[in-house]
Amino acid sequence: MREWLQDMQPEAQPLTRRAPPASRRVWLALALILLAAFLASRAGRPPVRRSASGVPQPDPRLEEATPAQPLAELARNAGLRRNPIPRARLVVDKSDLELRFYSGERLLKTYPIALGFGGLEGKQQRDDGRTPEGTFRIVKRVMRPEPTHWGDVWMLLNYPLPEDAERGLAAGLIDEDQRRAIAEAAERGDIPPQDTRLGSGIGIHIGGIEPRDWTLGCIALEREDGIEVYQQTHLGTPVTIQP
Repeated sequence: MREWLQDMQPEAQPLTRRAPPASRRVWLALALILLAAFLASRAGRPPVRRSASGVPQPDPRLEEATPAQPLAELARNAGLRRNPIPRARLVVDKSDLELRFYSGERLLKTYPIALGFGGLEGKQQRDDGRTPEGTFRIVKRVMRPEPTHWGDVWMLLNYPLPEDAERGLAAGLIDEDQRRAIAEAAERGDIPPQDTRLGSGIGIHIGGIEPRDWTLGCIALEREDGIEVYQQTHLGTPVTIQP
C-alpha cells in the first residue's frame, strides 16, 4: 500500500524560471531599442509651449537664457569692418526704451536702456530729470580698465543744441550771449557750454537698466552692452534721440 501511494506522487520539479520564447525576446529587445531612440531624439530639444489654439510656441524662459550675439560678430557676418563699425549711428527710442545700433541704414542690434527720472518728455532745463530729444553727436569718450561705475564707460553728447538754445532764449532761461556761444560751439564741432540753465552732462553710459527711469537725463546701458557700443563707435558718431 505504501509503495502504491509513493508511486502516485509526482516527481519533484526543480524551481527554475522558464525562459520566454525566442519571439518574445526579440520583441522585447526591439521595444527597448525604440524607447532609447525616442529618448535620444528628445535630448537637448527646447521645451515647447502651445497657445490656446494649439500652435507650438517657444518657451520664453529659454529665449531669455539665450545670450545675444556680439555686435562685432553681427558686423562681421554683414561683411563690415569692426572697431569701429563704419557709418555707425545710434537711434534712441524713448517710448520703446531701446537703443538701436545701425551701420548706415542696416540695423545690427538693439539694446534695452534706462532714461531720466523726469518722464518721457523732452528736456527743458537743468535738473528736470528728462532725456533731451534731437540729433546729437558723440563729442567725448571715456572707458577705464575693468569698468563698473556709470562713469567708467562714458560717451558725452553735444547737448544743448542750437535749437535748444533758441528755445531757452525764448523761455528766458539763457541770454543772447549764451545762445550765441552754443551756436558757435556747434559750428566748430566743440562741446557746447555746460554751465547754462538748459542743463549739461547728457550722454550714454553704463550702470544698468533697473529701474528704467533712474538717470538724471542720460541713456544708461547694461555694462556689457555699454562696452560693446563704445568699442564700435567713435568721436562724431551721430545719436538721434526720438520720442
